[in-house]
Parts: sequence; structure tokens; C-alpha cells
Amino acid sequence: MKCQKCGQREGTIKFGEDFMSINHGMYQMWCNQCALIEQLLFAMRQAARIQILSKELATEMEQEENARVA
Repeated sequence: MKCQKCGQREGTIKFGEDFMSINHGMYQMWCNQCALIEQLLFAMRQAARIQILSKELATEMEQEENARVA
């Protein structure tokens, strides 16, 4: 079966939104290259959140410290 994402290579990987979807048969057969690209894009989006989350945590900790001192 051809990759359901690109249609160029052999689809050898079950690819879905989450484990439950895959477990219940809601997946597509993707080639390794398409799966790796999608995983890389996801990792890049998650990495971009690190700075935002770090700032939020610092603000939260500062507010907690200020409440403790007051």
C-alpha cells in the first residue's frame, strides 16, 4: 500500500492523532519519511513553547513569593 500522506513511498507505519485512535483502527498508513517529518514538526512546535512556559512559571513563582512575604 502506498503512503496515504504523500502517495510516493510504501506506507509501513500506522499514523494517527493519538494512541486511542490508532488502537481503534483510526489511522493511516504512512511511509517512514512522512512520519519522521510530522514528528519533527511536532517536536519543533513543542520546543517553541519552552520559553513561554518558563516565563509563566517565573511569574507564578514570583507571585507566590510576594504573597508569602506580604
